[in-house]
Amino acid sequence: MESFQQTIGMSSPKPYSKWNCLYAIQLAALATVLVWTIFDPQFESLAEALRRGSDSPIAALQSAKVMFGAWRLALFVVVIALAGVSLVGLFLAMLKGTAASRPVRSLRSLLMLTAVVALWCGLASNHASLAWQGKRLRLVARVAELETIARPLRSDWPKEDGELPQIGPFMAYPFGEPTTMILLAPPTVSGGEICIAAIERCDDGAIKLQLGGSKAADWVEWHPESSEPESFVGGLQDSHHLRSHLRLGSGWFLVRYDA
Repeated sequence: MESFQQTIGMSSPKPYSKWNCLYAIQLAALATVLVWTIFDPQFESLAEALRRGSDSPIAALQSAKVMFGAWRLALFVVVIALAGVSLVGLFLAMLKGTAASRPVRSLRSLLMLTAVVALWCGLASNHASLAWQGKRLRLVARVAELETIARPLRSDWPKEDGELPQIGPFMAYPFGEPTTMILLAPPTVSGGEICIAAIERCDDGAIKLQLGGSKAADWVEWHPESSEPESFVGGLQDSHHLRSHLRLGSGWFLVRYDA
């Protein structure tokens, strides 16, 4: 019978077809998390909130649901669960492989499994950098919008509290010779995903826009040709130590400080 099946081209399914299916799930999960990290401005905050709440998972999930929405949390849980279950399946298949499923235990398969684990580790350790690059991509398209905020301030920096068309009401600090504007009705940029909480002006003419709602202390800054982002002390005597910066074009930078 066996020889007859081979003669007519019939054969049972390959013993490692499930192995290939598990790999497909892994790659789909990796691609989903990668794209999500880059294009969703809330992903980094979601991942950080769940990481900080690892001591109390139920409370962390409930808090994340309120902060980021049920659909975003549900998607995160489903993707991570699928990735975890399929990865365990790959390990079990490797451990339980028999002579009949030799391809599962081959050196090539071992290298593939190692590569998958390495990709997850790399994504976990570098998700903040990927999100940072994603923020840069979104802001590059908003340079003209940022210009409408910064342009009038380069030539006419306010001397006292007041209100401006593109900025709204603000308070100026320190009194007498202000270098900081605290915005009372923060304008939004990048499709409304972020708002401008405060504006700083430096001695060299640089205009620094602090992005609100970011615990990472991100800023968008315009600098003249002879200037680049550097550590500074704000008008409220708050120190900002430069961590990294990315060029957006036309003198604009995305900057992150250790506040």
